[in-house]
Amino acid sequence: MFVAVMPTVIVCIAVMNLLSTDLAITLVKENGPVETLSAAGYLFAAFLLFLEVWRGRMRDGFSAGLLVTMLGLRELDFHTRFTTMGIFKTRYYISDQVPGGEKIIGFLIVMLIFVVAIRYGKRNIIPFWNALRSDRMYAITLGLSLGCIVASKMLDSFSWPFEPLAACFSNEPKHFLRVAEESLELAIPLYLLLSIHYFTHLGGDSKQCVNKKQFLPSTFM
Repeated sequence: MFVAVMPTVIVCIAVMNLLSTDLAITLVKENGPVETLSAAGYLFAAFLLFLEVWRGRMRDGFSAGLLVTMLGLRELDFHTRFTTMGIFKTRYYISDQVPGGEKIIGFLIVMLIFVVAIRYGKRNIIPFWNALRSDRMYAITLGLSLGCIVASKMLDSFSWPFEPLAACFSNEPKHFLRVAEESLELAIPLYLLLSIHYFTHLGGDSKQCVNKKQFLPSTFM
């Protein structure tokens, strides 16, 4: 099932680049259909994680759910509804346009997310790596999700090295890369949902391991 995600993303990129530029921009603009679908995927994944916590089946499920919720709200730029500008930007903390009290609140929120992420990472990085080496499907799909995060951020912040390659596929390389970035961001929650599915349904079953090795997963636990 997970092998269908990336071909779907590639098809989305191809189709949106065949559309008129105005229509494609409408689809991938801020708070547009693609971004809204991505956010909905994050929030649904967070709901499933919190549900597993309520069922008592995930030790660190609450931390994971909180982080995924933050990703969903970040996708919607939810924080900008209450702040002068995005709290994840350096300019937020050095700009004279942002009140001092707002900067403190923004900093505390970012620090809370950072502490939760570090705590979760320290508890789960080794089990995740072991599960990945053992070809556990939940670890593979989680790894693909993390890979899509890195790739989409590279296209967002450092797209210029990829423009010559994009020019091979489109007369508007910047537009092509924008569509590719948003499509990759849509793949992130899809892989997360698959990872949760594999973990909750096949987590302790050695048969879901690609090479049939024995391993007891604990990345989400």
